[in-house]
Amino acid sequence: MRKEELRIGNYFKWSEFASMGKGVDRITHGQQIEDYINFKEPIKLNPQWLLKFGFTQGDNTTSNDSFYDIAVGGSNLGINPDNGVVWITRDKNSFNNPACIDYVHQLQNLYFALTGKELVSK
Repeated sequence: MRKEELRIGNYFKWSEFASMGKGVDRITHGQQIEDYINFKEPIKLNPQWLLKFGFTQGDNTTSNDSFYDIAVGGSNLGINPDNGVVWITRDKNSFNNPACIDYVHQLQNLYFALTGKELVSK
């Protein structure tokens, strides 16, 4: 995880607790990201995080892939946590993103770029 990827509000794991699944925190105002970057690890995106963020699980009967989506303005932002593929659907047209999202902070950053609002855990 590079400091250039991080913004205030991003979730991360303290690396010393990563193996125990504990130590999840958020970057807050006043923190010097470069002072802590060696002790932070990205959080792997999974269905539990998507549900915490308000995504709903879709119903894909044509494949075994799981996917989740959330309303973003007049569109839907979809993601498959199994492979990180992201797409935006508007008026029954899908626009696939050639990049994949693997980590929670990447999803937070994308959501912020699309909406100007923070994506936070509920």
